[in-house]
Order: sequence, then C-alpha cells, then structure tokens
Amino acid sequence: MIFRQVTPDDPWVAKVAAAVQAERGAPARLTGVPYGADMRLYCARGIPAVMVGTPGLELAHAVDERVRIDDLATVAKIIVRSVRANGGH
Repeated sequence: MIFRQVTPDDPWVAKVAAAVQAERGAPARLTGVPYGADMRLYCARGIPAVMVGTPGLELAHAVDERVRIDDLATVAKIIVRSVRANGGH
C-alpha cells in the first residue's frame, strides 16, 4: 500500500489553512498527529487529506464525548470553503 504524505507546502494544505483562518479568525496550527485516522483511506488512494476538527480533542472517544454545535458548524463552513477554493461548487 502506498500512502501519499501531504507536506505543509501542499496547495491543499494552504487552501484548508486559509479556510480555517477565514472561519476562526486565527491562523491554522499545522502539526502532525501520532494517532491513526480514517483519512489514511484517502491517502492510500493518493488523495491528499488534511484533518481539521473542533476544539476539545481531549474528549474524543471518551465516555462523555461531546462537541459544541457552534464548533461543529464552524468545521462544516471550513469544509465548504475549502472545497470551493479547490474548484468545487
């Protein structure tokens, strides 16, 4: 299996980072993560993938896992803005 690693200078990263900046009003924090994610399935097909989520990672997959609705709406807007910036409608 061949994975396509997305580097910080990849154009897709710049588009997503710009969407984060526009929606959150603060620069995106670019970092790698030590855990697995379903995005590996996209990478396995050569599709660049960038992970963006809501605040509160410490609650992920916990007994009391939760997310604020306004944070979820912001992530949805980031996704739409990123896709549009990439030529999507």
